[in-house]
Amino acid sequence: MKSVVVVMNLLAAVGFVLFGGLVTEIHDTDSYSTYREFVFVEAVDEKVLESIVDPGTPGAKGYDMYERIRAAGNVEKWVARLAMTAAAVCVLNALATTGFVISPLVKGRFVAENKGAEGA
Repeated sequence: MKSVVVVMNLLAAVGFVLFGGLVTEIHDTDSYSTYREFVFVEAVDEKVLESIVDPGTPGAKGYDMYERIRAAGNVEKWVARLAMTAAAVCVLNALATTGFVISPLVKGRFVAENKGAEGA
């Protein structure tokens, strides 16, 4: 039964990592389609964007609006951090289930506590 729990935890860890990558790609695609829609409805003129001085790099011409939309909220960093944290929790849970992490500590304390009880 332990092996089923371990395998499920490891599969969940892989799933969290893959899901994090998927969410990042969805955000990237949505950012690009938003930018293209602005250009399509003529809310944004690409020629004007090329002539604007980018506030992030003074002196450089060309404002990368798509990159600004994509970087909004710093999604890549936060989604990756959350996905890796969830995956790490799953792996630690799998290790705890096998007794690799907790068992030696608990057994050592249990044996030490019961040695005094046996001599009484």
